[in-house]
Amino acid sequence: MLKVFEVAEVFFTTGENQSFVQSLFDENKIKSSYFYDKDLEYEINAAINFEILTAAQKFVGFSRSSFSLLITLKRHLILNNPENYIYNYGNAINKRIDYGLFDAGRDCISITPQIICK
Repeated sequence: MLKVFEVAEVFFTTGENQSFVQSLFDENKIKSSYFYDKDLEYEINAAINFEILTAAQKFVGFSRSSFSLLITLKRHLILNNPENYIYNYGNAINKRIDYGLFDAGRDCISITPQIICK
């Protein structure tokens, strides 16, 4: 469990309420940015955000979000980037070791799947 997760800058996506979330980051002196183009369909915005987040150094997501699960899975298995975390378990940011396969916070941080090739 990580008790402190220091960041200088955050890219985030919420699907909506970006201005509100950005104001919370501002209040905590964290520089933040997001991508949302009102002229594009919701799904196109989501696809762009998906690619940005898979390319990030670190990713922090919600364990029960299918969006976060897919980002974590791609980052870990395809891009070989295990720097994935969840924020919704134990009131802390926890390292995710499940490759994005489980939705329960406890399982995300305690089960490392085995890949068996025959």
